[in-house]
Amino acid sequence: MHMLRSVKTESRPPPKIHMDAARNFRAAHLSEDPMRAWLLALPLLSLSSVVRAPATDPLEPVALTALDEASGPSHTLALGRFRGEPLAFVADEDRAAVLTFSLAKEPHFVARTALPSKPSSIRRLGSGELAVTLRDQAKVVFLGAFAGGLRIVASTDVCAEPVSTTSTDDTLFVVCAWGHAMDTVSIRTHARLSRVDLPREPRAAVLDQEGEHVYVSHAVGSRLSIVDRASGQVRAEDLGVAGLPAPPPREDFIGFGSFGMNDPEPPPTDEAHRPRTATQGFSLAFLPAGTWGRVFLPEVLVSTTPAPRKGQREAPPMRTSGYGGDLSGGIAARRGSSVPALATMQTYEGKVRHAPSTEVRGTSSCLLPRAAVTTGDGRVLVTCLGSDRVVEYNGLADDPDAHVRGLTGVGRGPTGIAVVGDEAVVWSSFDRVLTRFELASGLEPRFQVASDEKEREPDPFEVGRRLFHRTDSFNISGDGRACASCHPDGRDDGLVWSSPDGPRQTPMLAGRLATTAPFGWTGDAATVRAHLKQTFARLGGRGLDDKSLYALLTYVAKMAPPPAPSAPAASEAVTRGKHVFESYNTGCSGCHGPGRGYTDGEKHDVGSAARGDAQRSFETPSLHAVGGTAPYFHDGRFASLDDVLRHSPQMADTSALSPGERGDLLAFLESL
Repeated sequence: MHMLRSVKTESRPPPKIHMDAARNFRAAHLSEDPMRAWLLALPLLSLSSVVRAPATDPLEPVALTALDEASGPSHTLALGRFRGEPLAFVADEDRAAVLTFSLAKEPHFVARTALPSKPSSIRRLGSGELAVTLRDQAKVVFLGAFAGGLRIVASTDVCAEPVSTTSTDDTLFVVCAWGHAMDTVSIRTHARLSRVDLPREPRAAVLDQEGEHVYVSHAVGSRLSIVDRASGQVRAEDLGVAGLPAPPPREDFIGFGSFGMNDPEPPPTDEAHRPRTATQGFSLAFLPAGTWGRVFLPEVLVSTTPAPRKGQREAPPMRTSGYGGDLSGGIAARRGSSVPALATMQTYEGKVRHAPSTEVRGTSSCLLPRAAVTTGDGRVLVTCLGSDRVVEYNGLADDPDAHVRGLTGVGRGPTGIAVVGDEAVVWSSFDRVLTRFELASGLEPRFQVASDEKEREPDPFEVGRRLFHRTDSFNISGDGRACASCHPDGRDDGLVWSSPDGPRQTPMLAGRLATTAPFGWTGDAATVRAHLKQTFARLGGRGLDDKSLYALLTYVAKMAPPPAPSAPAASEAVTRGKHVFESYNTGCSGCHGPGRGYTDGEKHDVGSAARGDAQRSFETPSLHAVGGTAPYFHDGRFASLDDVLRHSPQMADTSALSPGERGDLLAFLESL
């Protein structure tokens, strides 16, 4: 039985509503800011049920003071004190709100503050305000704590899809996933100061101890970006590794059904020639260590092809019975396709010394790491989607991967974590509960407290979301890979996998399924249902029953697409590029018409078949959000759209385009 079922949800009376004349007067004078006026017109949820203090001017905010260090990247949980009372603030994406919990002797839910759109992260600033990123509006809103509750005091436009922040005393650094950029914002004036372009899908950032360099993780691309604050220059540290021994089978994947100990032992392999790519870089943590610092990046090391057998020199095959390897021999299917790890880097004045593990252990079962934090005594805590646990590493050890232990189980979907003294607090977004547990034992939670909603049966979307992120289901895969392993946030991992059909680049799902049938690179599946069943088989999974499959299909169909690009400065280039795209001489729109997501749904042989391909004809891929889905072609041969236009004579005739026309066409494609 899931541990959450034993938790009692405290029933509380409705929060007090404050609607005083002074606030209405202020709202009227701020009407030139629609977002601020909109929120000021809403009822405020009172903090007075937590803090009993003398009344103050409701127009004067009360600074939230520190409850934790809050030195790492922001996620869905932040802590602070309001007149000495310990509080937890949660960015609730499902309900487009900030939730407030009291962490006093008898922890309880306090208030819900509505926001204009869905928040992705929350951070307490040194100024006493809360900074909340609004993912689908490309904004950061700043909330002040007033006697009557939380209220937006400022709003700043930032790069597309802000997902996380970090800060100094005076500057907020905003990381934007789809915008592949980092903006800096003044904490005092709330004005945007600068922007730095980054590689694909940046997700979190930390500062070094001097505050001169920002380290940025990426969900895809196997890299850590290092930004020099003074010059704005960006350089990348490659996180890929090779030459590591194969990990043992995960203990939680031994002895179940047909995947048990009777599976044949696979032939010996040459792991020294098996490259592994780092993925799932959703968070970072930083630990000062004397003159040096340590940056920790929870990651998953992925091998997309089987390791060559001992004594073989040729490249590994790109046609295998499963994704990333052969499924003959159950243990072989579980040895190293996706392995949890903690990348550890020594840093000093922007210099990085990567200290990779000497072996791939894979003992933590944390295949979807999401939030991380360090403790005062040098531990690194990581929340894990799919397994719904918190794992702990010894951050002071030479090889933290060798010193890992599983801590408490928490509610489903843990996406935020913070440390208060000798305790940790975790927010689980799928179950919508807050868990607090002692770090010393790390076995049982001290308490769990639910949000303001009554317990009910989850709807198909919620069930499907859990299934999409499960890393312990033999129904989906035989090695712990979840749907979200290859499709983080419903997008793509940027990798090319061996498969029964040959090399296959992972396609994006979110926003692309409604009008783009048939499915798969060769268009062999008429429906998403049929394609999913084929995918489970290629992952070594048993498949889902009809009810579970319906729930998963519901979630996949409703996954939020990337935000629509907004580039007014490039609008003329986009218009010119559309003319190039639709011109007879270029011929792009002949197959990529706009009516069905920029695909005709047909198979074509354009001479693009690669070594190992079982077929020569491929379905026309959708161009929706194509600007953020590198690499390109079914085998990922082109690293950028510009490479496609320059070096792809198989499709439309773009080789004769002038540099200006090619730039305009790129601007149009990136606007889709």
